[in-house]
Amino acid sequence: MEDDSLREWVAKAHAKGLPDDEIVRDVTQKGWKEPEIRKALKAHKGGLSVVDSPSEPMTGNLFLRAWQIVKSRWKLLAGIALIQALIITGVQLLITATSASFSSFLLYTTLLVLMVFFCTLSLTHTVSRVTEGSVSAVAHATIKTYGFYIWTAVLGVLATLGGLVAFVMPGIILSIMLIPLPFVVVEEKVHGMAALKRCFALTRDFRWDTFLKILVLGLAFLAVFIVLFLIIFAMWFAVSASRGAALSLGGFLAGEIGFLVIQAILYLLLPAFSQAYYAVIYRDLSAIHPRENDPEPIIRQGKKIMLGFMIAGMVFAIPLSISVGFLASTGVYDEFLNYGKITQESVRIEREYYNYLVSNTEELITDEADRNDIVRSINIIGLQVSLQDYYLKNSVYPATLDELIPTFLPEMLVDPATGESYGYALSENGKGWELCTIFDTDGLQCVTWP
Repeated sequence: MEDDSLREWVAKAHAKGLPDDEIVRDVTQKGWKEPEIRKALKAHKGGLSVVDSPSEPMTGNLFLRAWQIVKSRWKLLAGIALIQALIITGVQLLITATSASFSSFLLYTTLLVLMVFFCTLSLTHTVSRVTEGSVSAVAHATIKTYGFYIWTAVLGVLATLGGLVAFVMPGIILSIMLIPLPFVVVEEKVHGMAALKRCFALTRDFRWDTFLKILVLGLAFLAVFIVLFLIIFAMWFAVSASRGAALSLGGFLAGEIGFLVIQAILYLLLPAFSQAYYAVIYRDLSAIHPRENDPEPIIRQGKKIMLGFMIAGMVFAIPLSISVGFLASTGVYDEFLNYGKITQESVRIEREYYNYLVSNTEELITDEADRNDIVRSINIIGLQVSLQDYYLKNSVYPATLDELIPTFLPEMLVDPATGESYGYALSENGKGWELCTIFDTDGLQCVTWP
């Protein structure tokens, strides 16, 4: 695959017979700074050995250099990222659709974490210099190295956990030092403890530089999300205001389109660009510190530090796992997991109600029976949301609807035609309920939870 190194850019430009000033101008557009380019030109003309990157790490415009990688492989990155987005979204839907038990939640969450590791590795192969540029080649290489990467990543997680447990700051430093880990596994074909030692040797003298570059990337993405949020909110507000209502179909669509845009950035652009950005960092570091030149004392020091924190991580993780398993057997987590489902149900109810209003407003305004039915629908939805709020606070549902007043409802909601309360029945275990009303158009209708 195409190399984005300074040496390659200078050599290609010089081979075209371009004058030095034009070479500097062209290569500057690739993200490098003029002093480094002229230094590489001088070395190239003299037949000297030129490293792949500058003598100081992470110089030049890292964003532009990362963009060069993304631009040269955008079709492959788009295909891989889209497949990953579908896989992760599918696993997330599986988690939310399953029954609220800790065992199923733990199973699907573990599956989601494994999929995230798989996606990280596949993106690393996509932007690497050693994997052929096709979806099939990337998939084959990812499957081939996945086991090695998982094993190495687990060791890295244990070491980081040990650092966090010990003094917090060592764990943060270790997480920064392990940024090149997937590239070490892919490009240098090193795994296990050897990969951790190699990461230590690569970043030992450049921890602060690496942290600052990662911080800049995070702030840049945060700024992008803030700008997008403001634009989408402005669209929603403008469309809603033009319709003369706080809620309008145009505003709803603007929000939905904005949500899709943010999802595309979250699942497609952000991971691809981030991995290309990490690739630039790795290439700079590996150019300064080729593996064959790693000093033995630093390697031994890295091994001692990594082993020490890994042991601390295991000492913490083993009893924690036993405790979590014991608590899970008592069912203490099931109620907590049910809160998420209650919130999701409330959001679903509100969205269904909005869609109902948008599609039926014209007819509902002209007919009294329809107006009564829409009031009944509003009241039933309001009661459902209030019941869920009550449960989140008290861990049980109320015995009667009167208990919702006034904390969860300002006043009792009644049938618009008869003035009577809606039918409510609590389940025997206090964990469910049934709400009923009689619609003019559809007759008796009941809603049950769960």
